[in-house]
Amino acid sequence: MLSPGNDDERLNFGVPLVFILSSSEEESEASSSAAGRVLEVDRRGGAEFASLREAAKASGPGDVIRIAPGSGPYREVLEITNSGRAGAPIVVEGNGELVTGFEPLEGFRKSGDAYVCDLPVEFPFVLTHKGERVAQDAETKQFGELAKLSEDQRQLQLLPGVSPESWEISTRTYVVKVWNVSHHIYRDLRASGAQNDAFNLHGVGEHLVFENVEGFHSLDEGFSAHDDISCEVHGGEFYGNDNGLVNIADSKMVASNLEIRGNLGWGLYLLDCEAVLDDVLVEENGLAQIMVANSVVEWNHVTAVMPSWNDRRWVTYNESSGKEPAKAPLVTDRRSQVSGTLPKLVGGSDE
Repeated sequence: MLSPGNDDERLNFGVPLVFILSSSEEESEASSSAAGRVLEVDRRGGAEFASLREAAKASGPGDVIRIAPGSGPYREVLEITNSGRAGAPIVVEGNGELVTGFEPLEGFRKSGDAYVCDLPVEFPFVLTHKGERVAQDAETKQFGELAKLSEDQRQLQLLPGVSPESWEISTRTYVVKVWNVSHHIYRDLRASGAQNDAFNLHGVGEHLVFENVEGFHSLDEGFSAHDDISCEVHGGEFYGNDNGLVNIADSKMVASNLEIRGNLGWGLYLLDCEAVLDDVLVEENGLAQIMVANSVVEWNHVTAVMPSWNDRRWVTYNESSGKEPAKAPLVTDRRSQVSGTLPKLVGGSDE
């Protein structure tokens, strides 16, 4: 566990990491994609493709999948199974549109002075009301002051006075699924409502770039890289998930300009992996802000802010289930090698 220091304190336990694309290489890949096709997607009609699945299946090196502005949300999984190649990546231009695992929760009926609804998926899941996640209270195990589960967990019972309108429930395991592919760029894309991770990277892959993305309201992570994956994330917001960003198992990441905030469990967790972090803010996450275990990390301009509470407030599942809140904004172990400038740490027992 590291105690806070000033921004000039240096950590020299490791060596700087250089293992993915340089900026010039990335720009070259992005610009060269103009030689490919532009695959227009608009679920409203009038474009070559009405679904992401169709466009993804048709895509190849150098192609750009362009999602029409204002055409979302896309209630499907975005998975491109083809790889691009050096100088000709497959590019997804999201134009700020949403790919989501959520479906509207329908079929409410009046029961006494409140509404009830049979649930279409097994528990656990993520619920939102009017676009905001409704988290489970750690003590009562119920959904705050809005709803509760029946004893058999097959029915949602709204509390008296709560509207049955504008409820959504997570139904898809993944939203943006990146498995065993290389040379992809995902730009200006939002992903939510996964039963697992919003952005899920698995297998063997390199030159995977994410620019200005959001991963939120998912039952596991907003972003997670596993296995032999090398990726870059430049501009990202990960919030309202069980955990914000968790990388494990030999994955490698270069990341800049990230906000990881308001997740129910962990904010940023690096386990058995490598990462270069620059301009990263981690704050107000429920159980821990930054945790590093058996990893090689270089960081600069990183800030971790403890929340105003010390106890567990919400129920989480998967990796952070049953874990206790951290007492400091940064927790690391002796096996990890860190270099760069010590993160700015705000709050916690060591301050």
